[in-house]
Amino acid sequence: MVSELAVSTTVMDDVEFVQCFNGVIAAHYQEAARYQKALPEFALMRMRQVVEGLCLELASHVGLNVAADHTLIKLIKDLKDSGKFKKAIADDLHHIRIQANKFVHVEKLESPGQPSKVQSGTELADIVQSCRTALCRVLVAFACSIKNVTGITELLQRQFTVMSQEELIAKAVTSLKPNDKFLAGVAVDAITRDFLSKEVGLLLTEQQKFHYFSLQRLAATFYLAAIELDANLDEVPSQYLSEIGDGLAFTRCDPEYLFRFADVVVHGDIGDELKAKGVTALESAAKKGHVPAKALLAGIYYQNANYEPALKLALAAVDAGEFRAVKILFCYYAEGNACAIDKTMARRYLDIGVENGYLPALTLLGQELCIGERLDKQNAAGLQYLQQAAEQGDPDAIKFVSLFDGTKEREMQERVQTLLTQLKSHETIQQVMIEAKRLQNRQLAYQQKVGVNDLCPCKSGKKYKKCCKK
Repeated sequence: MVSELAVSTTVMDDVEFVQCFNGVIAAHYQEAARYQKALPEFALMRMRQVVEGLCLELASHVGLNVAADHTLIKLIKDLKDSGKFKKAIADDLHHIRIQANKFVHVEKLESPGQPSKVQSGTELADIVQSCRTALCRVLVAFACSIKNVTGITELLQRQFTVMSQEELIAKAVTSLKPNDKFLAGVAVDAITRDFLSKEVGLLLTEQQKFHYFSLQRLAATFYLAAIELDANLDEVPSQYLSEIGDGLAFTRCDPEYLFRFADVVVHGDIGDELKAKGVTALESAAKKGHVPAKALLAGIYYQNANYEPALKLALAAVDAGEFRAVKILFCYYAEGNACAIDKTMARRYLDIGVENGYLPALTLLGQELCIGERLDKQNAAGLQYLQQAAEQGDPDAIKFVSLFDGTKEREMQERVQTLLTQLKSHETIQQVMIEAKRLQNRQLAYQQKVGVNDLCPCKSGKKYKKCCKK
């Protein structure tokens, strides 16, 4: 159908056009387009999967040998170097890959009191839109190479009726489709991130903690429902259900469902039973070859001092292009818990992350060089790396650079040292936390350029000079 239309028109609907590729690519693209506004991180994940699917299909079409442990960055390079597409298309592919890697499977916070690493909604929406536009150009080029479709010069991006996150959740309540449950879990995850992005205090109130943990439990419930529905246990004889137990569903479902469920329950504090299920789900997803599951499982194994399987999984994840795992390999060689400290190997894995565009590796490298504990201190080089990461929008790098800005660096260091002294002197926790909150508000005032006569960022209603600036 696409070929017939291509003869008479140069413009075509993107969702219709993508049907010329295999069903998985088409389905992933349609989901990315449909949910790009309500679930932007999910849309980026699907776009990255489309890119990988397209590259694998093109490699198969031209007879390019692809290793079992290939990485997407190497696959794009090999296809470009063999002349299968031009540099502009390679740039589009890398743009989608890099942007997706920034937001897809981002590490969860270990506690709800940490500042969130969430991009603003407007920025993220712009990034997703730029990726969809780039992907449309890629689709046209690949259709010409793989399907011999000519005559199409532009794809019109279909605009779907936007479902809000709340509507996705409401739909899942009455649906028996596993994908609806899954999308509801993704929606709750997005709501959780939005909540955390607004709670930048050192500590959440008790009410905020209850709200945070209730969101985590709700997301876990939807993901677990997706797993159980996708496993379709009605097909399994009843005697096997009682013999095998919960693990049977994990062996029969989509590994992405398993990963998302585990990513929620293994962080935070929503119950040991759920956490144990999460580890089992990760192990099942890893056995199915789900690369992000391998990276997350490697981190859990490392935290539990199960070093040998942690190393094996982390290496496999990095080899497959999941560069989050470089942070685990850095810790493995830098901390001296699993083996003798080897700063050269530790640095090597951070460099691998940096070379492959993994922004948190660039930030971590800069921090470690500035701090000088796990790597040899190189303050100037460290700040340079941090400034590069900050320019690319990494929130941790921006925060770190602002703390080490001239006189502010000395001031902040002195105040932090005072807090540490107070703790060692057994000052009351309440006094220390009050002072810590005041310090945080001073940092916020500095970042927002609050004047001495402006209202204090702590929202006390007092002028800054008569409140936290004291």
